[in-house]
Amino acid sequence: MCGRYAIHITPEEVQAWFGESITSQTTPQTWNAAPGQALPVIKTKDRPVLESLIWGLIPHWAQNAEHKKGIMNARFESIHEKPAFKNLIPRQRCIVPASGFFEWKKEGAEKKPYYIHFPEFPIFAMAGLWDAYQPTEGTIIETFTIITIPANDSIRPLHDRMPLILNPENANSWLSKGHLSEIQTQISQWPLTLKTELYPVSQKVNAVRNDGPELIFPLSGGAQISLFE
Repeated sequence: MCGRYAIHITPEEVQAWFGESITSQTTPQTWNAAPGQALPVIKTKDRPVLESLIWGLIPHWAQNAEHKKGIMNARFESIHEKPAFKNLIPRQRCIVPASGFFEWKKEGAEKKPYYIHFPEFPIFAMAGLWDAYQPTEGTIIETFTIITIPANDSIRPLHDRMPLILNPENANSWLSKGHLSEIQTQISQWPLTLKTELYPVSQKVNAVRNDGPELIFPLSGGAQISLFE
């Protein structure tokens, strides 16, 4: 699962990582991105664009309250089967830029937050899907979900899932339209090889109203763990 993440990015970093051709309409900074918020997502129109979409995918065909809740994560293993996702795969894939993300580990009666990032990639691309929903009355709402895979060995003690992080070489293929059969295995296996760092952080991240770079500072007395897969 990926339920919170950090993204602090400049227009120059967007273009350096994701290509000079990208059009950037927004470069917000947040250290506590949460479902329901408008967050930067790269999707393709005539060319790749960085726009703000709501985290929590609402299918375009949603009719009842259950479907309108918003789906924050989608399992890579079953996206070809789920009604909310299978028709989006050929044409509505997207990239969710991130600097790191959070997971919680149960220790006794408490769940303690940890910040997870990849030293070799201060900005990385999480694979996602997006859709556009129009209420009976009102404007179109564009939403997205983050795709997850089984966690690598570093993250698994905290949680059994992690975001599907794209190899820079495959990011453009993911963003383009069409089938992915030729690189699907490579996409799902690459994140397992990433050098991963994680460490405990302040409980302040639990409250969505809290934001700022201090949320990703190592907790005083907490050890930073650096692992090579």
